This record gives sequence, C-alpha cells and structure tokens, in this order.
Amino acid sequence: NRYWCDVSVRILWRNIWNYSISNFSTLIACLPNESKEILYNNGIIISTPTLKTPTFNYASFCKVLSVNRARYKIERLLVNQQIISPQSLKNCTLIVAQEIFQMFMKEIPSLRSLTFYSYPNMTFNPVYLIGAKDCLKNLTELCCDSDNSTELFHQLSQTCYNIQTLTIGFERIISSGIADLISVQRNLKWFIIRLCYDLTVDGLSIFSSL
Repeated sequence: NRYWCDVSVRILWRNIWNYSISNFSTLIACLPNESKEILYNNGIIISTPTLKTPTFNYASFCKVLSVNRARYKIERLLVNQQIISPQSLKNCTLIVAQEIFQMFMKEIPSLRSLTFYSYPNMTFNPVYLIGAKDCLKNLTELCCDSDNSTELFHQLSQTCYNIQTLTIGFERIISSGIADLISVQRNLKWFIIRLCYDLTVDGLSIFSSL
C-alpha cells in the first residue's frame, strides 16, 4: 500500500552510497525545468525512466551525501548512454552534477552526513548553492580534505555547529579555516585525521592550533 511504499522509498533513497546509476537517471527526471534546459543547451540529453513528474520527491529523502560518489556515478551514466564525447565528458559531468546538487540543497530538509574531497576542475561547491544553509544546519558527520578553500570551511563554520564526527584528510595544502570550523562545534565527539605521506613538518604545525 501507499504507506509501506513511502517507507521503503525513504529507506532506499537515504544513502547515496547505495545509489545505482539508474537512481541518478531518476534524479535527472526530478530536476526542475530550468535545470533540464541547462542540460539541453549544453547538448546533454539523458534518457529517464519517465517523462512525467516522478511520484516521489526522491532527492528530499537523502540523508547521506557524497559529492565524489555522485560525480563518479553521473560520469558512468553519461558514458553508458553514449551521448557525450570523451573530450566533453568531464565538463558535462560537472554540469549535470551541479544541477543535481542544487536540487539536493533545495530539497533535502536536513542532511546528516556530507563527504566532499577536492577534485581537479571542480567548478562548484555544494556549500555555496542555494538552500545549502538550511540543508546543512543539522549536519552531524563531515568528511573532507584539508586543501579545500578557507572560504568553504568558513562557510561551514557559519552554518554547522553540531558536527559529531569530523574526518579530515591532511594534504600538502592545509586551510587555515579548519581550526575555525572545529572551534564552533558544540558536540564534537570524534576528530579523525588522515595524513598523506608527503605532509611536511610545516604542514604538521596546524595541529598546535587545533
């Protein structure tokens, strides 16, 4: 019945790590018309399960979000549909990813977990998208790299105060905004550090301020 269907859909769409490529095809169908027009204007025409408005607002059910996982699955979707040339694949992947993440930020009422590791040529940041402030205000888990911009960590420190688990991969570039993000947390229980092999002594000095 409708009740159990609603419950199962919420469970199935909760964690982006469990999404298949077909899930992202469904998300394309959920995009607002202005986003679909952006894809069309960039020569990105993706087959979707339905031409009608989907029964559920699937994006709103997501509680665990990984930017990198989504980008990878979107790239696989474009490759599988054979609609994009190899030369345009990276750019088109980022265009689709930006529109999907804009939808996530607007539709997810309260995201719980966000993973965002830096990626070459990443032209957008979900933290700056419309709706991100409300979407991220109850974030309890964050995984990211130290070489994300200081502005990103500053923005997070203005929005997220209840992170319980913070995992940071320390790279050669270490943002000065990390200490600011940590200092505003009210309920931080776990601070997990991953060190890269070529982290210098100067890089390690950040720990004295943490």
